[in-house]
Amino acid sequence: MVIAVEDNGPGIPPNELTLLERGQEDVLNHGGGIGLWIVTMVIDEIDGALRYDAGDDGTRITLRIEG
Repeated sequence: MVIAVEDNGPGIPPNELTLLERGQEDVLNHGGGIGLWIVTMVIDEIDGALRYDAGDDGTRITLRIEG
């Protein structure tokens, strides 16, 4: 199953994307919320895949769940 969510807002800031892809925060580099972290943890737990496509014209998040 594939679920895609799109918006036309300002997009996810590059530093947030870097943290999500890296999978960890530190004292100097941290995200602004927990929503995307929760989605990432759940998708990882069920062996799914998560893709962020962010740009100036919005963001598309694609969740791929096998099953």
